Amino acid sequence: MINLQKLEKWFFYLLIFFLPWQARIIFKSWGASFNEWNSAAIYLTDVLLVAIIFLWLVRISKKRATIRIEKTEIILFIFFGIGALSFMKAENFWLGLYRLIKLFEFGVLFLYIKNNLAALFNFEKIFQIFVASGLLQALIAISQFVRQKSFGLSFLDESPLSPEISGVAKIVLDGVKMIRPYGLTPHPNVLAAFLVLAIFCALFLFTQKNKDYKWGAAVFYSLAIAILTFTLFLTFSRSVIVVGLAAIFGCLVYAFFKSGRRWFNLNTIVIFVASCALAAVFLWPFLSARFDVESSLADQSINLRVFYNQVALDSVEKNPFLGVGVGNFVWTFQNSYNLAEAWMYQPVHNIYLLISSEIGAVGLLAFLVFLFFIIKSSWRFRRDFAITCFLSLVTCLMLLGLFDHFLWDLQQGQLMLWIVLGMLASFAKCPYGSTDRAQPSGG
Repeated sequence: MINLQKLEKWFFYLLIFFLPWQARIIFKSWGASFNEWNSAAIYLTDVLLVAIIFLWLVRISKKRATIRIEKTEIILFIFFGIGALSFMKAENFWLGLYRLIKLFEFGVLFLYIKNNLAALFNFEKIFQIFVASGLLQALIAISQFVRQKSFGLSFLDESPLSPEISGVAKIVLDGVKMIRPYGLTPHPNVLAAFLVLAIFCALFLFTQKNKDYKWGAAVFYSLAIAILTFTLFLTFSRSVIVVGLAAIFGCLVYAFFKSGRRWFNLNTIVIFVASCALAAVFLWPFLSARFDVESSLADQSINLRVFYNQVALDSVEKNPFLGVGVGNFVWTFQNSYNLAEAWMYQPVHNIYLLISSEIGAVGLLAFLVFLFFIIKSSWRFRRDFAITCFLSLVTCLMLLGLFDHFLWDLQQGQLMLWIVLGMLASFAKCPYGSTDRAQPSGG
């Protein structure tokens, strides 16, 4: 007889591992030409998520259990309600319905993780799977950059990559265009964000193995940190590199001063700083070109982002309460502006403006209150290194939301956001420490 609870756990571990993968079946696209944000697809991770939720519901029905409704859940339900109301304003009914279903799907994922993580899953194993998945993406990304083309995994929906393909993310060094690696994600920025998540997990595991005097494992995770950090630099994602490295370093410094065993935290800082230094030295010609202020100001992507911001602000001004409808920003944008190339029709690269323009300012307020309650509930346990890592990670994602949109409207970004929020909310209910349960640090 199949152990359904064991099957549920395996599906969740697979969901974590396949999180960055783009494997999917596109079943509908609206408009004259294909646009990522005007299409609907079923992802491999959707199938896993639906299976997990189904098994959870079976388990609840057998045990006749109930879900405890707290402030966080109430605000989340309000956020869902506002999203459903905004749907009534959507110009594209079916696109709006698809995006609304996706929003509910990830909200249920948050509830699942918050209510089941501590009881069912091994925290360390989850961190290990994040690191393993990150290393796989890193190896594929390094190969893509060296070859300057796709790795050859089109059957897994690897993005077609070439310096000659319009719309592919590139850097320019001495007049030569070079692709930025994608891994199996839809964009280098998404890959970079996932690598930051994997680095946090690797740093935590390195600290744990170091404290437990498991030197072999500590060496492995130190090498993992070096590979993941190198690949993070290799994505040349300016916002993720700057914000991600600041969040990681801030987390490590905070842990160093708050920990009673500073020697182990100092080792972690040394490993991370050394990894960053080696990556920066090795990739310096590319990084200096990518981070050159003068060339950045003339960068097409920067100019487009400014334009998208203005489009979003105009949209919010015209539709302040319920927006243009969930999932309909690009659709209304495309119908209102005539741009030179189809790939230029993209969401505003700011999730707060995007939420405001799609479901209104009240919806954005509900989302921010939801985040506030999650952070508030876990803040008192901040001396626990795992919670420190995830508090820093959530802060990193929220700052990245000022510069990109993938956390709101791309499968991989949405999974990252809602899984990290669910894990932080779960840690607040049952803190995870290296050897002892964390105690509230007061205030």
